[in-house]
Parts: sequence; structure tokens; C-alpha cells
Amino acid sequence: MNVKDFMKTVVISIHQDATLRDAAQLVADHLVGLLPVVDDERVLVGVLSMDDILRQFIPPFVEMIEQADFIHDYGALESGKEHVALDALVRDLMQHRFYVRETDHLMAPIVIMYKHRSGDVPVVDEHDKLVGLVSHAQVGGMFLKDWLDRHG
Repeated sequence: MNVKDFMKTVVISIHQDATLRDAAQLVADHLVGLLPVVDDERVLVGVLSMDDILRQFIPPFVEMIEQADFIHDYGALESGKEHVALDALVRDLMQHRFYVRETDHLMAPIVIMYKHRSGDVPVVDEHDKLVGLVSHAQVGGMFLKDWLDRHG
């Protein structure tokens, strides 16, 4: 079974020259956890996760705390950073790209998801253009279905 057989083909992506505000709006509007970042030709150049975006709103001292379990009132943190650079460019916030090809077999996205601790993986064609997305639930479900079909 190839990735193209079960990938989503409607993908919410973002251009590398978009802003943090644009990215936050897309995530809020579409409730996605990962935005593939593309250039003018729709070539995948990186990824921007919801965590990458939310990290911009968390006060800096939180990153220094090894464990935040002792905090009992998160209300004080709700205002987040006093100043968030909403005009920061996606290209400056994104992670290096990770992906699978539409011709890859079922195990490829499982390995990439595990390696990058991501619930979604962009899918590219032979020219590295974004053509789809696979999710943890899709991949896990297809893997289990395939395994059960073979092992009764």
C-alpha cells in the first residue's frame, strides 16, 4: 500500500513569506496541528507546528522551568508574552522540512512521525511539491488494518 492510497489531498499550507499572524489565523480557523510551508511553486520548504506557533505566546521563563507541575494557577500565564512579534515571517519560525513521498509504502510515515514526534506528515511528489498530508490516525489505522488482514 502506497501513501497516495490513503493521504488527504486537501491540505492547509502556508507560504514561507506569510506572518505569524497568518499562521495563527489558519490554525485557529482550520484546527490543524501542522502547516506545511511552501514556496511560490508549492515546493515544501519546511513545516510549522502548532507548538512552534504557541511557543511564541508563552512567557520566556516557562522554558527555564524543568517541571511546571507545581504551577496551580495558569491564569496568570494566560496573557502570555507582553509583546508577540505577529509580523515575524514563517520562514524564520519554521522547522526543517520532513516528509514522505506519495510513492512510499505504509511504514515510511510511521517512521517519520516517530522520528519527528509529529501527528502529521506532509506528502510530496517527485518534484518535492506538496500533494497531500497523512495523519497519525490514518497511518495507524491503515497499518493495523493491513496487519489484521494478513494475520487474521
